Amino acid sequence: MSRLAWKLLSLVKMGWLIVGLLLVFAVLLELAAAVSLRLVAGGSMELPPGAPRLYEDENPTGQEWRPYVYWRTQAHSGRYMNVDADGLRRTWNPAPGDADAMRVFMFGASTLLGFKVRDDYTVPSFVAKVLARECEVPVVVSNFGQLGYVSTQDLIALLLELQRGNVPEVAVFYNGTLDVDSSYDTQVAGLPRWEYLRRDAFQNFKQAVLVRLGHRSSLVELGLRYVPGWNWAVMGILKPPSLDEAFRQLAEETLRIYASNVKLAGALGKSLGFDVMAFWQPVVWSKKSPTPYERSVIAAAERKNPLRGALFREVYAQVAEHPELQANEHFHDIRNALDGAQDPPLLDATHTTEAGNARIAERIAAPLCAVVEQRRTRSRSALGRGAVGAPPVPGRERQAATRGG
Repeated sequence: MSRLAWKLLSLVKMGWLIVGLLLVFAVLLELAAAVSLRLVAGGSMELPPGAPRLYEDENPTGQEWRPYVYWRTQAHSGRYMNVDADGLRRTWNPAPGDADAMRVFMFGASTLLGFKVRDDYTVPSFVAKVLARECEVPVVVSNFGQLGYVSTQDLIALLLELQRGNVPEVAVFYNGTLDVDSSYDTQVAGLPRWEYLRRDAFQNFKQAVLVRLGHRSSLVELGLRYVPGWNWAVMGILKPPSLDEAFRQLAEETLRIYASNVKLAGALGKSLGFDVMAFWQPVVWSKKSPTPYERSVIAAAERKNPLRGALFREVYAQVAEHPELQANEHFHDIRNALDGAQDPPLLDATHTTEAGNARIAERIAAPLCAVVEQRRTRSRSALGRGAVGAPPVPGRERQAATRGG
C-alpha cells in the first residue's frame, strides 16, 4: 500500500475515532443531564408542609390530538386519578336520580383538571360538594379542564359541545395562569402554548423535526429549563422581554383577549339560554402575605423564567382596574381566594393543593348556587303562569345521553 493510502487510512481511522469519542461524550452529557433532571425534579416535587403525599407516580399527562383545540388528556384509570374516553377527569357528584338536576360545565387548564390531587378533591369536585350541601337545587358538575389550555381553547371547547347539542345550564370558566404564561413564552398575547411547534411543522418541516428531536433530549430540556433565554431562542425570539412600555402593553393585550372571550361566551349563553360565569384565579404572586414556602416558590419560578413573575404581577394588577371586566356581570375576580390560608394552598406558583382547591371552590360555589337557584325560580314562575315550560334549549333532547347528564 502506498504512503498516500496509508495516510488516508490513518485520517479515516482518526476521523472515526474522533466521531466515536464525540458520540460517547454526547451520550455521557445526555445521561448526566437526565440524572440532573431527575434530581432536580425530585427536589421540585417536594410538597409544602402539611400537603398530602399520595400521587407522585400517578399523574395523567398523556395527550391525544383533537381538532380545533389541539389536544385532550388520554384516558387513564388509576387509584387516585381517572380520565374518561372523552378526556374528562372524573368528578364527585351526588348519586344520580334527579332528572331535573342543573348541569354545570367547568372549563380551565391544569389547575381545574387537578394536578397531583385526587379525583374527589379537584376544584369541580369541591364545587359539587358545596352545592350538594348548601344549594337547594340539584346540580351535576362536569370537569372539562385540560393541561395547558388558554381561555380561547376553553371557549372553543364550549362551542364544540354546543355544536353537538350538549348545552349546559351554566358554563363556568376558571382562567388566568395559562393566558399569562402563553404571553410570557411567546411575547404575543392570545396564542395557545407551544404554538411555535405547530407553526414550524406547517411552514418548515425540517426545522420542526429538529425542534421536536431537541425536546426529547434531556440536555436540551435542562437548557430550556434553566438557561435564561433558551426558550425564546428556540421560538425565534432574539430579544427577551423587558420591563418597559411594550411589557405593559403585552399585559393589556392579554387581558383584552381574555375579556373578549368572556364577552363572547356570554353572548353564546344569552343566545342559547344558559348562564356564563368567569373566575380569575389566584396564584402565588397574587397572595398578599406569602408564606416562607411560597416565597421560595416565587424565587425558584423566577430563576427558571426571568420576568415571569413581573408579567403575572402586571396582569393581575391590571385586572383590578380593567373597565370591561369589572363591568361584566359574568366576571368574578377571586385572585385573593388564598389569602390568609392556614393549610398549604399552593403546590407551586400556580397549582393548588387539595386544601387550596377547597377554598377556591367555596368562592365559586356561592355565586354559582345563586345563579342555579335563580334559573329554577324563573322556570317555576314560567310554569306557574300557565306556560308549557321554560324556553326550549337547542339540543336538550340529546342531553340526557351525553356526558354530564
